[in-house]
Amino acid sequence: MSDFPQSSVRANPSKPSPVDLKWPTIPAFRAHPLVPGAHLQTVVPYYRRQKCPAYSAVRHTVDLPDGDRLVLHDDCPDGWHEGGRVALLLHGLTGCHMSGYMERCAFKLSRAGVRVFRLDLRSCGAGAGLARLPYHAGMTEDVHESVAVITRLCGASPLALVGFSLSGNMVLKLLGEAPRGVPATVDRAMAVNPPVDLAACMRRMKQGLSRFYDRFFGRKLAEHYQSIRGNPDTDSLPRLSELPKGIREFDMAVTAPIHGFGTVENYYASASSAQFVGEIRVPTLVISSSDDPMLSISAIEQCEFSRWVKLHITDGGGHLGYTSRRGQDADNRWIDWRVLDWVTFGSKHGSSTT
Repeated sequence: MSDFPQSSVRANPSKPSPVDLKWPTIPAFRAHPLVPGAHLQTVVPYYRRQKCPAYSAVRHTVDLPDGDRLVLHDDCPDGWHEGGRVALLLHGLTGCHMSGYMERCAFKLSRAGVRVFRLDLRSCGAGAGLARLPYHAGMTEDVHESVAVITRLCGASPLALVGFSLSGNMVLKLLGEAPRGVPATVDRAMAVNPPVDLAACMRRMKQGLSRFYDRFFGRKLAEHYQSIRGNPDTDSLPRLSELPKGIREFDMAVTAPIHGFGTVENYYASASSAQFVGEIRVPTLVISSSDDPMLSISAIEQCEFSRWVKLHITDGGGHLGYTSRRGQDADNRWIDWRVLDWVTFGSKHGSSTT
């Protein structure tokens, strides 16, 4: 069970209870000698996938108020029962439940006795064709609906939210934009490489070699857009062949108008979590790397996080990379073990405290 007093967190978000928060020990990240630098750290794990057991999750559909649907992938370990730890993993931009970090973390958590749900955001993964609208960085209502389904399945079991990259921003926004509305079962959260300031992130993506990622994700977004193209909401939007290159350009042509933001500037200003993190009242671990080639690390450092948030910036690791030297953990996927440590912290599987 959690070390954190749930009742005090929810009772009065503006005046958190004077409790001494405890955190797991976070060992220093030391890059693998064969994977030096931000770009290799970012790219190598994407292409060098770790073998995980064959997919055996049970699928659950999340029906959204606007008629769209999401898919939850439920990995329930043998012997799990209500009251046991639950985790919800959320993927990054153009990812899905099969993204490498999602598979690895789900496997390690499940092996530690945690019931793991992996969410496919709108039209991603197994949810292809189930949604008329694409997802965006501020869609916290979809996370709320997913948590509601998990609560129906798992009762009052304590739930950890873990968001990677774009979903890390979603998790932080969800926790801070309406602290009183955070589901009571959520007792901790984690954001890995979150783009807390979307406009600053887009400026970073236009610099140097980072433009490679901008074009890569621009193409991936166009492919995703093709899967929802053809419904009435997209009639006035550009055809696939007319889409400009790059993420910001895609958001300008598609994301902002289809979701009613008007301009891309308004979308980024509305969906960025930096403005909400001071109101977070759930113990939350934020991990990012000093050399992330896609994010503005200064934007994260300048955030005025509440005292319920612990920020840890590593010396290297790229974007969702963190391939470490051998011998530090059971394998060299450093970030997986930090997720495991935090989700299981305070249980028999947890790590020592700082």
